[in-house]
Amino acid sequence: IEDQTLLGYKKLKLANAWMDPTFMKDIVASNIYRKYLPSGEANLIKLHVQGDYLGLYVNVESINKQFLKKHYDEKKGPLFKCDNIERFCDTSNAPSAMPPNLYYMGDDTTLYYNSYDMKSDHGWEDLVNLIKTIETDFNNIDSVLNVDRTLWAFAANQVLLNLDCYNTYYVHNYYLYQTKDSLFQMIPWDLDNSFAGAILGSFFPWSTAYEYDPFFTVSPNSQPWEVRPLLDKLLSDPFYRNLYTAHLRTIINESLDTSFIRSEIHHLQQLAYNAANDDQNKLFSIQDYYSNVESALWTGWWSFAGIMSTIDERKEF
Repeated sequence: IEDQTLLGYKKLKLANAWMDPTFMKDIVASNIYRKYLPSGEANLIKLHVQGDYLGLYVNVESINKQFLKKHYDEKKGPLFKCDNIERFCDTSNAPSAMPPNLYYMGDDTTLYYNSYDMKSDHGWEDLVNLIKTIETDFNNIDSVLNVDRTLWAFAANQVLLNLDCYNTYYVHNYYLYQTKDSLFQMIPWDLDNSFAGAILGSFFPWSTAYEYDPFFTVSPNSQPWEVRPLLDKLLSDPFYRNLYTAHLRTIINESLDTSFIRSEIHHLQQLAYNAANDDQNKLFSIQDYYSNVESALWTGWWSFAGIMSTIDERKEF
């Protein structure tokens, strides 16, 4: 309903935690990401529909004009949700739509329609210019991209082992917004597979997930849908590589205090216990709600990494 808000917000995005027995991964990750770059807030909500309790949901902030105004004091620039029409980007076989990997396919903007979702009234030419600059004029990348904020996003993705983003396993789950200074800003999105999440089950042996290379890149000679041109070129540049490494160190030193994170989780889970216990639609048991905080949960093919066990393994690596 136009002009209607809830606690000041114009839109709710409710996730049913179908890949997170703890209901906490998106929230804990959000609290860390937001220290280093604009990212969405997250909390828990008890959802009632027509007076009936439907269950406990993770409530994540929408990356919309209200978000843009809050962080950039503007909201009229080009905004793209970087997910292709397939949503899940299979890197093992040729996809029917190119993943949003910032691969240059030519100047024709229509070539990008299936790979990026424009959320503004204009911006295709600006997005293609960014992608073309990465490919053909990288020395001027800082004229079209906020490189430092992008490196903060890359560093947070790796430290928190978010395997569902541009510079790790799957290539998606980020927004690009162009501010008035003509720089695109990378905004993280959909953090529920932080701390390895359900993607742990894609690694054999499991320990290799915890040892995901923070300097991972894909050879430029790989198939077009496999490459990550921006990542490859940033980490190949000595200055940007050093800056990225410094950001890794900062996040590790400042934000992986396990006693603080455990206390934060314990407080919120206790607050939400009745809501979780009474939720007849949740996909996991109340035992899993607690146990998956500390250790991985194995359910046949699917596996769900523990928050604390992932942090411990990642810090050691």
